[in-house]
Amino acid sequence: MEYKIPLFKLNFGTEEIQAITETIKSKWISTGPKCEELEQMFVNMFHVKYAISVSNCTDALHLACTLCDLKPGDEVLCPSLTFAASVN
Repeated sequence: MEYKIPLFKLNFGTEEIQAITETIKSKWISTGPKCEELEQMFVNMFHVKYAISVSNCTDALHLACTLCDLKPGDEVLCPSLTFAASVN
């Protein structure tokens, strides 16, 4: 069966390709200057003291649940069409 629900359309241009290439060449792919730049952009945009970037949405969801002090037995609602990490 062919999957017929379009989830997204990639629209990367030359700027994105250049940024990815520069990041890979810098050998800093999961932390480092680009992450610090992104965090500072969030600090400036939202007028907050701190921002932290994480490596993926699973990490972000786990951090959010921890910060909300969720305990075993607490109810968390999720959409039916989602990635497994949302429910896990």
